[in-house]
Amino acid sequence: MRKLIVIISIILITTPIFSQKYGNAQFTLFSYSFSIDNRLNKELKELEGFIKCNTAEGSDDITTMLTHNIYAALKYNFEESFSNYILPENSYMDEVKYDIFGYPSTSIQTAIKKGGSKYYLKLVADLSPEYDKGKPVKTEKGKIRPVFSIEIQMYTKDGYVPYKVAKGSSTPIEMETGEAILKGLKMVRISNEVNEMEVNNNLQSIITEAIREALSQL
Repeated sequence: MRKLIVIISIILITTPIFSQKYGNAQFTLFSYSFSIDNRLNKELKELEGFIKCNTAEGSDDITTMLTHNIYAALKYNFEESFSNYILPENSYMDEVKYDIFGYPSTSIQTAIKKGGSKYYLKLVADLSPEYDKGKPVKTEKGKIRPVFSIEIQMYTKDGYVPYKVAKGSSTPIEMETGEAILKGLKMVRISNEVNEMEVNNNLQSIITEAIREALSQL
């Protein structure tokens, strides 16, 4: 019995406290923006036939689909990393304004005034080509070298200045602009053959890479 207690104690001591650093606090998103380089959007446009989503008015299929996938990936990895819950995007009800994708779009002042969480999040995400000396790196036709980056600003209920700011960026990697680039994303319908393929160089992989890098800084 004493041996069992010692083993359990060692496990508790050596288990990382990373997931416990914010206790049981809830987080609320108050601002989220995603931009995609026009050239990349044009390169990916041929894949719109695989996308099955309700396109936001004033946007396009690629931007809408990626906007929702990026936030879904952030929410999943955040909650897995910290064991904290991010409230639903519409938790403010009609107390704040929302963007065309359904995400809250307000200031931290309003977020704190109208919300009841201890922590608040602002996200800024971007998908652009790899640059070298101020110019996009050239690729062969049918291939791209995208870089996904994300900035996470964390605020507390006690202040209007960011409590923490974390940034993540994916490693530039060449991808073919076929349907395999969509593997792992939601709101897409790709062939069973592609689904069963082992694909490492896709949009989902670079989104996850950048998000995890940013989360490691919080």
